Amino acid sequence: MSSIELLEQIREDGLTNSYAGELIEIVEVADQIVGEATEYSQPIEAEVAESLGLVEALLPNMSEQDAEFFNLWLWQEQGHANTQLSILNRFGRLPQPTIHKVTPLVKAVSIVTGTSAGLHEAMEVGVLTYMALGELETKIYYTEQARKLMKQGERDLARVFGHQAYQEGLHLQYQRTEAQERYAKLRDWQKHIVRTFIERQYRPVGVKRNNHQRMQGFGNLIITVSSDGGTKLASTVQALATELVKVSPTSNFVARRYKACIDELREC
Repeated sequence: MSSIELLEQIREDGLTNSYAGELIEIVEVADQIVGEATEYSQPIEAEVAESLGLVEALLPNMSEQDAEFFNLWLWQEQGHANTQLSILNRFGRLPQPTIHKVTPLVKAVSIVTGTSAGLHEAMEVGVLTYMALGELETKIYYTEQARKLMKQGERDLARVFGHQAYQEGLHLQYQRTEAQERYAKLRDWQKHIVRTFIERQYRPVGVKRNNHQRMQGFGNLIITVSSDGGTKLASTVQALATELVKVSPTSNFVARRYKACIDELREC
């Protein structure tokens, strides 16, 4: 499927139910399955406007097609945030605090990418790849939550998380398609910049460097969705990075970041 077709599919899919709290039938069961993890995922979805600001800073000369995708992405991710907030309200829980992402370093990078076409092209691929890794992690998490809810009879709420997983999958397809096509057109020095950016700057979805609460939250999410300490999940995410920008499959940068989050959780 082409990027244009994916954009049309994303546009037509619309929003998930923003009042999912009304769908919960057995509060204790649903809270046990998704409550704590949703405290982590809801603010990440709520930070999309901040994330879009980060993307716009890094890519000041983005194309009209990318701008349309990111606006659709913003709209749908905000829908996820509203839905998950209603779920947390039903559980009597509060989300973790949101965080600030547009730093002075990002603003400095923006000046460089705005004046160099070659660096802008490389950063486009870097941003699309970075986001694709996060979309994959989120899609897997929502899919697993939907499976667990369905197993416990929470069919309506399972469908809400399932639909969110579906939308994350559409976002992932666009980012994956565009990253692959653009990477193939880069020159060697640009490809080196992209690989270095991903290997050094990657953090699991929602995690910010030295933010201990977010690291603990992702560590808990790993335990929630996997029975092997995140080994398979890390391998899956690493494989996507290798597919898109040819990072070494043995660099294990994803596994190292996962381990740091789990270690942080155990130490708290």
